[in-house]
Parts: sequence; C-alpha cells; structure tokens
Amino acid sequence: MKSSLPLYALSALLLSSASASVYAEDAPYQIKVWSSVLFNTEGNAADIRIEKEAEYPVKFLEAVKAKISAAHIDAPMQNGQAARYRTGIRLVYTVTPSAQGATVTLDEFALSPLPLREYYAPYPRSLAGSNGWQGNLRVVCKVSTEGLCAAVDVTGENGPAPEAARKYAKDSMAKWKFEPQSLNDTAIEGEYAFTMSLKSDPHVIKDPRRR
Repeated sequence: MKSSLPLYALSALLLSSASASVYAEDAPYQIKVWSSVLFNTEGNAADIRIEKEAEYPVKFLEAVKAKISAAHIDAPMQNGQAARYRTGIRLVYTVTPSAQGATVTLDEFALSPLPLREYYAPYPRSLAGSNGWQGNLRVVCKVSTEGLCAAVDVTGENGPAPEAARKYAKDSMAKWKFEPQSLNDTAIEGEYAFTMSLKSDPHVIKDPRRR
C-alpha cells in the first residue's frame, strides 16, 4: 500500500525534527509508526492511540491519524454478530531527501498485535566478525492471548540460515511482550511478522524498518 504524505505534514516532519539536517542530503530512510486502534462494529476506526506520540511533530501526527481514520475493515464476527476489534497498526513511511526538499511515501499499513517490549539476545560469537554470517531472517511469532510469543518460525529470506542465527531470533522473541488483538474486549491470538536483519557487526540486529 503506497501513497504520498501531504506536503504540510512532510514539511513539519523534516523541519521540526532535530535529525532533519542529518538526513537532508542522505539516502532514503524509513520511519515506523505504531498505533493501537479500536474498530467499531461498522468497521470504522473509533479510537486511535499513537505509540510514543510525543516523539512526532503535531502536523505529522495529524496526517497519520487522518490516514488511519480513513481506513475501513470488514468487522470480524463473534457469535454471529459484528464485533468491536482492537488491533495494532504499523505504518512504514519512506522519506526520500533531495535538494528541493523531500517526498514521503507510505509503504506499509499492516494490522498486527502491538509490540510493547522488544528484546535482543546476546549476539552469538559464531555469527560476528569477518568470518561471521549476515543476512535477513523472516520471523513469524504466534502471539498468545497473554501477549507472549507462544511459537516462533524463523526462515532465511535468501536461503537457509545458520542454526545459531535462528536460535538467536527465537531467544530474542521469547522476551518480547505484545498488546494482543481483541474482539469485544476479549484478547484473541494473533500473528506478528517482520524481517530481522543480522550483520557481522553485532551492533546492528534490529527490525530494518526502524530508523
């Protein structure tokens, strides 16, 4: 799902951000925004809570909330009736700087359990250094009604990944905490998926969508 962010929000994002000058002549970069959203029985957003709201410029937040407010879903059914549905929503924007300013594109609008706590295990020595391994892992977590990673599936995006890499991802996800999705205020199981980028430099082991 791709769309352009309104220019007024783009200006607010770039001009009021303390890091704007760093990115002014840099390559494109991404900004990830999480929110917790309640959809009513008509499938419309009735309540929107932006995570870490204080970190974003006001105009940018207005544009994000407008995008979410415009979203419509088919209300899930419970006992034969449409139900209220609370879910996390992940929006991923790509900012492309240029001499004339910048453009912002919305690359992803995904419904998912909302991460509340992220954790990355100690990096395996066997993967670090010049003889180590680097690559992307596709991580899929089955989120329980308690907001924990009940099961984790890890695969290499470009072929088989070393067992140490898969174990590292599973050990990391074991300590993540989520706000589970819910129907009529009752927690339900869900799925959280993302790409984990591993580098031979162990300081870079995070979701690549993050700034």
